[in-house]
Amino acid sequence: MTDHRKWVVQAKIVASLAAFVVFFGCVEARDIPVDKNYTVVEPPTTLLEILKNTTLSLKQNRLLNADFYSNENLRQILGGEQITRSGETPSAQKATILGFARIAKPFETNGLSFDSVMCTIDWNTKVDGNKFGRIQVIFNVSNSALSFEKIEGQFGSSWLSDPALTATPPLAPVPPRNSLHGYERIKYIMNTRNLNRYIVMTFRYDGTLGSATFSEETKQ
Repeated sequence: MTDHRKWVVQAKIVASLAAFVVFFGCVEARDIPVDKNYTVVEPPTTLLEILKNTTLSLKQNRLLNADFYSNENLRQILGGEQITRSGETPSAQKATILGFARIAKPFETNGLSFDSVMCTIDWNTKVDGNKFGRIQVIFNVSNSALSFEKIEGQFGSSWLSDPALTATPPLAPVPPRNSLHGYERIKYIMNTRNLNRYIVMTFRYDGTLGSATFSEETKQ
């Protein structure tokens, strides 16, 4: 083999290795793939589908990508129509999402109408360079479609619960616990070598889901 041909072969090998590192670096390093590489989901039509869409986004590391939090993506994933942003900077985003009437009927209290569902998002790049993303889905009324049994059927039984995690009922007068899992908080751990990922679910007095928090953070 001539020196020129050797150089060409070596150049191709180096280029191939570089492509390998770039492609797989999204798993090993803290680089996050662009949104176009993700699975497209249908907008949710049920409460459970909101949780399914958010779980898929978590598993695909989408919560770490700032572009994920565009209004278009949030409406596609979560289904809420009203997005209010606050304190947005190049390294941080916060927003509240309402307008879920087509998924869950609003409820009324003292003649006023309120959303049965709301979401909050929080994304930032920390001082140490680690990225953090969180979506919280809050269910303001009890719904049998989100019973503990149905949640466990969807997410599995590999959850953790202990006195440090179990939610303490508010000090104000509240309905007494009437379910085995009333006022309980459970945690699903989905860590990888380079990511801390959790789903934390808090249940109401009657054992139906009150909130679900999906979060992930890179770790060095």
